[in-house]
Amino acid sequence: MCKQLKLKKLFVFLVTFVMLLSTVCINTQTVEAAGKAKKISLKTNAGSVSIGGTTKIKVKNAKGAKITYKSNKKSVAKVNKKGKVTGVKAGTAKITVKVKKGSTSKKFTYKVAVNKPTFLFSKTSVGVGRSTTLTIRNMPTKAKYKWSSSNSNVAAVSNGTVTGKSVGTAVIKAKVTVKKKVSYTLSCSVSVTAVPKKTYTVKFNSNGGSSVPSQIVESGQKVSKPADPIRTGYTFVGWYTNSRLTSAYNFNTAVTRNLTLYAKWTVEIPSEFTVKFETNGGNVIADQIVKRGGTVVRPADPVRDGYVFEGWYADDQFNQFYNFSATVSKNITLYARWADMSKHSVTFVLNDGSMGAYEMQVVENEEKAVRPQKDPSRENYRFTGWYTDETAVDEYNFSSEVTGDLTLYAGWGSPDENSEGVYNATSGGETIYSVTNVKVNEDVVQATVNADSSSVLVISFLNKEGFFDKEDWSVENASVYDTVSVRTPEYC
Repeated sequence: MCKQLKLKKLFVFLVTFVMLLSTVCINTQTVEAAGKAKKISLKTNAGSVSIGGTTKIKVKNAKGAKITYKSNKKSVAKVNKKGKVTGVKAGTAKITVKVKKGSTSKKFTYKVAVNKPTFLFSKTSVGVGRSTTLTIRNMPTKAKYKWSSSNSNVAAVSNGTVTGKSVGTAVIKAKVTVKKKVSYTLSCSVSVTAVPKKTYTVKFNSNGGSSVPSQIVESGQKVSKPADPIRTGYTFVGWYTNSRLTSAYNFNTAVTRNLTLYAKWTVEIPSEFTVKFETNGGNVIADQIVKRGGTVVRPADPVRDGYVFEGWYADDQFNQFYNFSATVSKNITLYARWADMSKHSVTFVLNDGSMGAYEMQVVENEEKAVRPQKDPSRENYRFTGWYTDETAVDEYNFSSEVTGDLTLYAGWGSPDENSEGVYNATSGGETIYSVTNVKVNEDVVQATVNADSSSVLVISFLNKEGFFDKEDWSVENASVYDTVSVRTPEYC
């Protein structure tokens, strides 16, 4: 049993030792990982500057380190102890960078290019009388400039601005002096070209006349006066600067903008005119030439089978009958109107002051007109029939044959039907009555009275002022035209 206890203690000790050893190993790895140093390097290995310009060499992960800088060509680029590089003259230099941090030492090379000043373009152009500025790239921060032209009669230069003088080519040079022994000469070939003159367009609006072509005119020059346009029936007056034709154009004026010129016309007064005859299916009638102020000679009436000639009209809608005694002051066309002998028109006129057509019928020759199915109506009037005259004296007989165009007029009489407000009647008891067929013939009032029981009725006939045409008429304000007492037969 003692032996077993010893073995058990030994096992516990081994397990504890292994756990301690594992802990030590893990901690050791952690320490090593945490203590691993970052790599020291240059942020960039090369750069460029202009003469007098500067740039900074940057070292990464060098905090606390000692850094030294040294240029292999101080005449090209110099560097201070903080790594600031300054360009001295055009060329290339190498900067040696040494870094010492603890036991670690590093050495780097930084290449710097000092750029030479040059023109942005080696060739350029400019128009005569115009200017352009030459741009220098990589300009030194401090320098003196001397400009010159190989031919100032072609191109002159002042402080980099070149002005074209005449057509040709000149070389513009700029001497850039940084210091006594450091200078650069820049060259640019300048081609001077002729500048197209500004031009304007002059348009001609002939206002209904013949077309006139536009002209392109150099600025300051004069427009050429074109040949006069042509317009039938008009005389050309001249060209104007505005569409209202109030300002005549002067062709000696220099053109300085785009223009539109407008033609002005006056109407020609012809001495004679042409009169044409449109026979509308009849025989041809020759034109007439009539002098101004003269009259048209009435030609023989044209002939057309099945039609009767009704006369000459000044319009094709036959609204205006032509007067042959009228003087002629323009070209005209006269139109023949015909009546169709095979058909006739029957027009029904309301005859109420408006002369409106109530109905129209087309009737074959010697056939009968049909009385309108519905009689016309008119407030406070009684329709009496259709008449051949406006005064409604001769009533038309619809059994008559139609042999020509016919106009029938509506006839109107006094009202003969019961109409509210025209009259009233009074009675006693429960007698039910009606008054109808009221007629007023001169001073006599006639009416039909019906009652359902024996009674005495007093009937008052009321009159409207102006015979039923007053808008504000009512039973209350109407005057009594006549009053009668009526006894029914049963009462008697």
